Amino acid sequence: ENDRAVKSAEFAMLCLSLLFVLLGVGLEVGFGAWIHTYAEKHLDMDQFEASDVNSAYFASFTAARVIATPLAMVLSPAGLLWLSIPGCTIAGLMGLFLPYHWLRGWGIWVLVILTGIGTSSSFPNIISLLNKYSRITSQHQSYLCTAAGIGAMLLPFVFAQIIKFGGQQMLMWLTVICSIAQLVLLGAVLGAGVKVTNSRSRASGPLSLTEPLLEGSNE
Repeated sequence: ENDRAVKSAEFAMLCLSLLFVLLGVGLEVGFGAWIHTYAEKHLDMDQFEASDVNSAYFASFTAARVIATPLAMVLSPAGLLWLSIPGCTIAGLMGLFLPYHWLRGWGIWVLVILTGIGTSSSFPNIISLLNKYSRITSQHQSYLCTAAGIGAMLLPFVFAQIIKFGGQQMLMWLTVICSIAQLVLLGAVLGAGVKVTNSRSRASGPLSLTEPLLEGSNE
């Protein structure tokens, strides 16, 4: 019965993580695909300014990935996710509620930098978080990569249809919605992870969260 509870919690944790990855990678690609058009059409920037805005997004994304490497030595995967993802929410709210002249000036630059930071941590850290609670197999990794691929292909298309009918500001609404959904899913993944740990403890007594990894290396 305890084994069934562990497997059930692990399955729930994996499914929630797949949704998390789908949204995270989808937002990463969708925002990058549409921020240039947003800058041109909503903020009346010329194509060169809009290209600079787009470049700032990808530059901040890359820089955040690099900086996260040493930070991972002192912060947990969950901590990095809790710190970074709200940047997307704040950025989206800035796009929705900042006065136009502020957004057209400094606001858009802060907005894209926060979004770049917020989207940079989703995929690598959710894998590390799963590995903390359960041994990740190649099959699990293939599921996560498939979810990432689906998100990268599907969400930009969904963004396009929604922006087509709702206007350029829908990009900011979608950024807020996706990031909040990710935070909810992150909390659910952590809850499932705690359930996995508790179920294992009841089945075999206290055990280290790294024990499944050690067991896997001995097989």
